[in-house]
Amino acid sequence: MSVFHTAATEARERNNQAEPKIRSRRAAGELAANTRERARQACIQEGSHVEDVMAMLPDAALAVDRSHLPELLNRMLKGSRGTHRSLPWRTLLIGMVVNAMCERIATLANVQATLLSIARHSNATAVEYGLVRQGPRWNGALVTYRMIEDAYNTLTDALDDSGIPDIDPATGEILGPPVTLGRFCDMLLDGTVPDDIDVTTGHWAVDGTMYESWGRKCSTGTREAVTAFVNGDTTAPVGTYRDGYPKLGPDGRPQHTTDPDAREGHLPAKNMEEAKSFNGYDIELAVATRPHHPSRRIGQPDVPDLPLFVRSMRVVPAGFNTGVAGRMLLESLDDRGLPIESVQADMIYNGALTEVWADVIRHRFNADYITKLRAEQYRVIVRWTGGLEPREVLEVDGGFFTNALPTGLRELPHYGYNLTTLDKIALAAEYDKRLPYAFAPMEKVREDGSQRYRGPALTGRIRCPNTPRSMRGSASIPLASCVRGDECSCGSTITVLADWAPRIRQPRLFGTSEWNSDVNRRVQVESFNGLLFGQDQRMDRGYIRMFGLAKNTVLIAAAVAATNLKRLKRWRQLKAAIERIHTANGTRAHRRRSRARSNVHVRDVSPDEDPRTPIGAPDTG
Repeated sequence: MSVFHTAATEARERNNQAEPKIRSRRAAGELAANTRERARQACIQEGSHVEDVMAMLPDAALAVDRSHLPELLNRMLKGSRGTHRSLPWRTLLIGMVVNAMCERIATLANVQATLLSIARHSNATAVEYGLVRQGPRWNGALVTYRMIEDAYNTLTDALDDSGIPDIDPATGEILGPPVTLGRFCDMLLDGTVPDDIDVTTGHWAVDGTMYESWGRKCSTGTREAVTAFVNGDTTAPVGTYRDGYPKLGPDGRPQHTTDPDAREGHLPAKNMEEAKSFNGYDIELAVATRPHHPSRRIGQPDVPDLPLFVRSMRVVPAGFNTGVAGRMLLESLDDRGLPIESVQADMIYNGALTEVWADVIRHRFNADYITKLRAEQYRVIVRWTGGLEPREVLEVDGGFFTNALPTGLRELPHYGYNLTTLDKIALAAEYDKRLPYAFAPMEKVREDGSQRYRGPALTGRIRCPNTPRSMRGSASIPLASCVRGDECSCGSTITVLADWAPRIRQPRLFGTSEWNSDVNRRVQVESFNGLLFGQDQRMDRGYIRMFGLAKNTVLIAAAVAATNLKRLKRWRQLKAAIERIHTANGTRAHRRRSRARSNVHVRDVSPDEDPRTPIGAPDTG
C-alpha cells in the first residue's frame, strides 16, 4: 500500500469520526434555537394569558363575593387536617369562574394555571387572593395542585351527600336552608346579577341541553334488558365491553359508563346528523326574556334591551323526567321571590304528565304556558259542552272553535324545523284565518283545570244568523255559514273541561302571528345553549374530566356564571357603542308622508331644527 493511499485512508477515517460531532453540534444549535423560540412563544402566550386573566378577574371576584358562598363555606367547611387545605374558598371559586371566562377546559390543572397567572401579576395580588401560603415554614410558596384538588373534593363531597347546613356555629341557630347542589348553582348565578340592570322580567324561557360524560362507555342495552341481565338472564340483548357492565345504578336505571351518575339519554337529530344516544347529563336552564309584544313581527330582530342571562339552572342525569326538571327550575325562581308570569318551553316538555308540568305552571304559579306542538298533537277533535243545551265545539291544535270553522282551515301544514322566515310568515297568515272562528278565554285556568270561553259571535269577531246582535256588525266582519235555526256554538259561552287539551292549551291561538311573536322569545335560551357549546365555552365531551353529578355540576355552574358575566360585559359594550353613535350623529330620523306619493321620506334632523320645516325650504335663520 502506497504512502499516499495510507494517508488518504487515515484522513477519511478522521473525517468520518469528526462528522457526527459536527452533526451533533449543528443539531444542538438548532435545538437551542428552537428551545429559545419556544420559550419566547411561551412567555408571549403566558403574558397574554395573564392579561386575559387580569381583565376577567374583577368581574369574577365581584360575582363570587355577591354570591355569599365564600363566607358560608368558611363558616361550615373548615379544613383541619393539614396545611394543604389552606386554600380559601373564595380563591377556588374565583379560579373556576375566571378559568371558564378565559374559555379553557375545566380541569383542576387549568384552574391552577389560572390562579398562578393571577399570582404572577404582582405579589400584592397573590396575597390578596390567598395564592401564597403564609408562615415561616412555607416562605411564600404558591398554591399547589393538591390544595386545589383537596378543596374541590371537600366541596363536592359535602354537596353530594345531603347539602351543607347553614348554621351559626356559635349559637346553633339555623340561618337558612341547606346548601344543596341546586342552591349552590342559584347562589353563584345570583352573584352575577348586576345592580344597575333589571334582568327579572317575570317571563322565562326554559330548555335543556345535553352534556356527554367523560366516562368510557362499557356496555349497551335497554333498561328491561339490563335488568334481566343483572338478574341472571345471560340471553338478554345487551352489549358488554368491560367486565362488570352493564349494571343498575342506585336509581334503578342502567349504568353504561365508568361515571357512576351518568345515564343514557337521547340526542335528537340536528345539524345534518342522525339521532343517537349518549351517556351523560342534562343541563336545564331558565333564561329571562322580554315581555310579550303583540305587534312584533315574525323575523323582527330583538332590540338588545335585555342581555342573555340565566337565573336558574339544574344538572340532572340524562333521560331524567323533563317535567320534573323544569318544575325544579320554576320552584327555584319562586323560592327566591322572582315573579313568574309566563313560561316558554320546548315541545319536549309536552311529553310530561299534565299534573307534573302544565298544571303546575297554570295553577301553582298562575302563569301562562307557551309551547310548540309535537306532530301527534296536531289534531281535530269534536267536543260537546255540558248543560241543558249541549253545543258542538271543535278542538283544533289546542284551540277551541265553533263548528262554523271552514273545512279548509281545520288541518293546516305543520311548523317544521326548516321553515324560512318567509315560510313562517305565509304559514302564520293561514293560521290567522282561524281567528274569527275561535273562542276567546274569559279567565285563567281554574284550580280544577276548567276554563270559561266566550263564543266568537259574542266577541264581535264573526256574524252569525243565530246571534242577531252580531248581525249588526260591519260588513267587513266574516259571516258564518250557519243556518238560522240550526244549532251552533257561535254565540255560546262554554266551559272547557280539564281534559280538553291540557298539555297544549295556550293563552294565544296556536300558529297565529301573535303566537309566533310570543313563542319566539324562547330563542333566548336556545342562544345561550349555543354559547355554552360554541362561542363562549367549549362544553363538548372532555370539557370536564370528572366523574359524578356533584363534581360535574360545580364546574358547569362556574361555566354558566362565566357566560353570564361575558354576555353582560358584551351587552354593555354594545349599548355604549349605540349611544356613542347616536351622540356623534346628533340627529334623528324623521318620517314624512308626501301628499302626492305614498312613499316614506327619511331624513336627518338636527336637534335645533324644526322637524316640520319642509324639504328644500329656504334657510330663514
